[in-house]
Amino acid sequence: MGFNPNRNFNEPIFKTESKEVEKFVIIAFEGAETEHQYFSHIKKEFKPNGITIACIKRGKGEENSSSPTKVAQTIIDIIEDKERLTKIKNECPHDFDDSYDLFWIVVDREKQESKKVNLTNAIKTCKEHNIQVSLTNPAFEFWLLLHFDISKYSRSDLLENKKTSEQSKRFLETALISEIGQYNKSKLDTKFITFKNISLAVEQEVKFENDLDKIIDKLGSNVGNLMKEILGI
Repeated sequence: MGFNPNRNFNEPIFKTESKEVEKFVIIAFEGAETEHQYFSHIKKEFKPNGITIACIKRGKGEENSSSPTKVAQTIIDIIEDKERLTKIKNECPHDFDDSYDLFWIVVDREKQESKKVNLTNAIKTCKEHNIQVSLTNPAFEFWLLLHFDISKYSRSDLLENKKTSEQSKRFLETALISEIGQYNKSKLDTKFITFKNISLAVEQEVKFENDLDKIIDKLGSNVGNLMKEILGI
């Protein structure tokens, strides 16, 4: 089953009609709130055929502290703990083939040099454990802003992501507010997350850096790879 180009973008993309073995995609997030809300919305509203998504929440005591290496370790712990992995799968009403398990982490670059070192180590670890990395530089908000016309924004402003004043939000957050009217990390307004806008984000993403190892030093994103995996865009 494919996408209907004439479909209502506010309706789920797919409806599961068969009992075929499904792919199981497990995603862990560095961000405590925004990223989890974004992908949970996709899981709930779009219901991609043949794929079930599990969004892993932070553990107790980790709500305000995380890093790419910690997120990678979260997935590794799940892979190695077969009982926990089975429990996660049992919460979903489908049969799964273990050979179709897909593991992802969603992280961002930010500006600190220590973050670059941690991120580099996390990417190396993920490659060793066959874990896919979804990365944005400088922040996940860049991926969100790609859901709108990105050409009106300066690349240097996007990458530097400075605070517009001492007490204010950073550039990307301010730009999102101008696009959707409000932006709250802990309560994401998901109305803009439509198939049409996600497709635009994937289309615009290729204008920036997409190579995982190069995104670390350049304005870019490869979140589109994860979107293609779960939505077939």
